[in-house]
Amino acid sequence: MFYIFYFNDQITLTNVRGKSSRQVVCQCDWCGKTISMKRYSYLRAKHHYCSIECHADHKRITFRGENNHQYGLRGPLNSSFKNHNVKKHNNRLLDDWIYVGEWYRGSIHGRVKIYRYLVEKHHDLYEETYFDLIDGWHYLKSKIEVHHIDFNHNNNDISNLLPLTKSEHVRLHNLYRSQNRDTKTGQFIKNDTKRISAEST
Repeated sequence: MFYIFYFNDQITLTNVRGKSSRQVVCQCDWCGKTISMKRYSYLRAKHHYCSIECHADHKRITFRGENNHQYGLRGPLNSSFKNHNVKKHNNRLLDDWIYVGEWYRGSIHGRVKIYRYLVEKHHDLYEETYFDLIDGWHYLKSKIEVHHIDFNHNNNDISNLLPLTKSEHVRLHNLYRSQNRDTKTGQFIKNDTKRISAEST
């Protein structure tokens, strides 16, 4: 068993138990520790680190703000942008979130639930009391929810959407929900009752 090392990022020949491989001896870009790695790993990487901790510390400090190649790039311009439409869990259901842009007030990274966006886009079909006019756009008030008339949460056709207050929404769903009462106390049996929030915004 023998090792031959030459420092200052030189390619060396290392023989371990009769097996030879080309190695590179270099310095950790963060802490300066001398390390040895395989040649293909050395050539493939722009920076070289002795540990995961050094890698994380280097990225956290040197790629901050304007030093980050993604700095200032939002929406489709950013390489981490997924799709214009994404799905997110809403209790037992999945909501479709559509990307509309950073201009949208109260959005999460420029995204909004598609049924809220459609109601706002066709605000003229509903009472103006449900909306706030801000910068030329009719935003649904935060306390207003969107009801799916046919109870199909995936049917986001504008004819199937109805803005309601939370109390109106709960009352409407209670009319169509089978709720069993205890014959003695008159109280609802909880395990037969589903939460209305599954259909809420």
